Amino acid sequence: MCNDKLLMVVIAVSAFGVSLIGCKSERSRLIDQYTEGNIKKMSIIYNIFTINNKYKGPKDEAELKEWVASDAAVRKLSRLHIDSNKFDQYMISERTHEKFEIRWGVDSRPMGPPRPVVFEATAVEGVRQVGLAGGADVLNVDTDAEYDELMEGYYIPKDYDKYPNRKKKPKKKN
Repeated sequence: MCNDKLLMVVIAVSAFGVSLIGCKSERSRLIDQYTEGNIKKMSIIYNIFTINNKYKGPKDEAELKEWVASDAAVRKLSRLHIDSNKFDQYMISERTHEKFEIRWGVDSRPMGPPRPVVFEATAVEGVRQVGLAGGADVLNVDTDAEYDELMEGYYIPKDYDKYPNRKKKPKKKN
């Protein structure tokens, strides 16, 4: 009888341990999916920088690169499977093999909508990608007019009203 209870405890502990391993690998897979691609990684890096700097965006690449190399940034980024040593690699689009254009100095609001900050300068099959800080989403832009608006910071997500800390909704440009 005592051996049966011991066996049940061993089985329960083993099953719990296996389930934790499964959860960890699932969590790891989800993180990798969330941060897939250099444009997403750069958007996330930019966003974490603003969160850690009183919601002020970096003034230039040198400031962002210096912050990425700091111990605090290394710890935060490594949790998202982003290697701080690969900053220069992340600055290059896998689609165009060109350096991203970045909107420097973009400020954010806590719980505000995402901001367009990372841009492909060259289109691939008529589409340029734009990375959003604060959402890790990537927009596929197929017109120069939309691209130019995003580069100026004009972006209203479809769910704009759900953000509690947003500026008054701007009027659409003609």
